[in-house]
Amino acid sequence: MLGSRVGQNFRHTLYPSYKSNRPPTPDTIVQGLQYLKASVKAMSIKVIEVPGVEADDVIGTLALRSVDAGYKVVSLVLVLRNLKGTQSFTDGVNK
Repeated sequence: MLGSRVGQNFRHTLYPSYKSNRPPTPDTIVQGLQYLKASVKAMSIKVIEVPGVEADDVIGTLALRSVDAGYKVVSLVLVLRNLKGTQSFTDGVNK
């Protein structure tokens, strides 16, 4: 499971107004994610979060590194609040 930590990431440093038009993440979502992560970990599924980096950036990086290593990335399931994840697909990474 890949996740994004709540808070700022490297884009906020580059663009101080990044996501300034969005309301803050509701507390119920933040609290629910803690339970989701704990449940996923209890099932021995690895949870990957990179401080200062959004999950879709990590997904794209892992997909491209897999292609570079000779793997064929056939299917990638994304659960996103927006469609930004579709920007990272390229040759060798099929949606």
